[in-house]
Amino acid sequence: TFSTFIRFFVKNSPGGSLRVQVSYRGLLGNVVGTLNWATISGSPSWGPSPSILNLQSLLALLGAKSVQLKFYAVGAPSQIDDIYVDPWASSD
Repeated sequence: TFSTFIRFFVKNSPGGSLRVQVSYRGLLGNVVGTLNWATISGSPSWGPSPSILNLQSLLALLGAKSVQLKFYAVGAPSQIDDIYVDPWASSD
């Protein structure tokens, strides 16, 4: 089945994690809601994140026309790289 999962590479400092927040927008582009979607504990070395977000399901469920992703370091610095949408992934 077709689905749109978000994945990326993450690297966290010891004691840190990464929060993924999703803001979804209505037909006119206005923000109609924000969700704290996931918190990811990484490691001190680069590694792939789990499949964390099914955009197709989220858009249908919320009636949103677009989404904006925000990433926040929690507890210690974090780094992300190579964010991509994988339309053929299955959730982990």
